[in-house]
Amino acid sequence: MLAALCASIERVTGNREKASRTIEEAEVVRLNSEAFAAFQAACESPEPANETLTAAMRRRRMRKQERVNNRGSEQPAPRPDII
Repeated sequence: MLAALCASIERVTGNREKASRTIEEAEVVRLNSEAFAAFQAACESPEPANETLTAAMRRRRMRKQERVNNRGSEQPAPRPDII
């Protein structure tokens, strides 16, 4: 019984470690020093936004402003009394 429990724990631990490695491989980007320097330079002096990005930012600002404007006009849902 104890041996079976230990084997189960080892399988769970092994699966957890495999899952962690898989997530790390999918989410972590490793750059060599040359690629990192290029990335850093691009971050420090980005190119101006193109038309598509500018339009997306404008739509986002408009939706955000609409939410702010509509916040007071909607009736809040009735809440049951809390005892």
